[in-house]
Amino acid sequence: MRKRSMLRLFFAIEVMVFGWFYYHGARGVMAVQQLKQENNLIVAQIKQVQAEMQAVETQLLAWKDDSFFKEKIAREELHMAHAGDQIYYFD
Repeated sequence: MRKRSMLRLFFAIEVMVFGWFYYHGARGVMAVQQLKQENNLIVAQIKQVQAEMQAVETQLLAWKDDSFFKEKIAREELHMAHAGDQIYYFD
């Protein structure tokens, strides 16, 4: 009888330890959920970077093909002007 109760006690302890490792272990449910969250964050960052790359590629194509865009950038960002133009700065 004592042997049987000891076996039940060890079995109960084993089930509790297994349950703890199942949820909290290195590869448990909580670790998997955390990895999924990190993965979702990385996927969102990848999408953001791809959108930024697309915007830069569009701007690069506009820079190569559109003379009006070149003049706009030269005037607004590089503060250049044609000969005889007057440039006014406002605060």
